[in-house]
Formats: sequence, structure tokens, C-alpha cells
Amino acid sequence: MVRPVDVQQIVLQTNPIEKIQQTQQRHPDMQQRYLETQLKVQKNQEKDRLHQTEKADRIRITQDEERKGNRQDQGRSPTEKKTPPGEIADKSEHQGHHVDTTA
Repeated sequence: MVRPVDVQQIVLQTNPIEKIQQTQQRHPDMQQRYLETQLKVQKNQEKDRLHQTEKADRIRITQDEERKGNRQDQGRSPTEKKTPPGEIADKSEHQGHHVDTTA
């Protein structure tokens, strides 16, 4: 059986024990929230890094293509320059200057 002194002691200790239990219950929740925010930050940083890498790769590819095109065009005169694929070279600048009347 419980003595009256023991009951008083138990009642007096319930408040501190309740606070301790609340803290213990909140702690895992807080830790989980902290981990979630850290994961979100890490994912955002990885996305940014990926976008920066893709952008740098596109720039590098464009620069390489321009250099390659410049090297190919260096040995040609301005009228001999290669036209981009899908375009027809404009030959009208050479037509109509001389008329062959002997034919």
C-alpha cells in the first residue's frame, strides 16, 4: 500500500517529470525537422551545381563549335565561306554581269 507521504512526494514530482517527458518527445521531432531542412538545403545546392555545370557545358560546346568554324573559314575567301546546313548559297551576286550574245 502507498503511504500518504509517498503520495505527496509523487504528486510533487509529476510536474518536473512531465516537463522531462515533453522535452524528450519534442527532441526527436526537432531533430527530424533539422534533418529535413538540411536535406532540402543540400538538394537545392545540388540542383544549383547541376544547372551551373549544364550551363558551363553549353557555353564550352558553343565556344568549341565557334573555334572549329573559325578554323575552317580561315583558309577561304569571304565569297567561298561555307553556308550553314539547310541554307542555299546566294549565287545571284555572280549572275547577270555578263550576257553571252554569241550563242
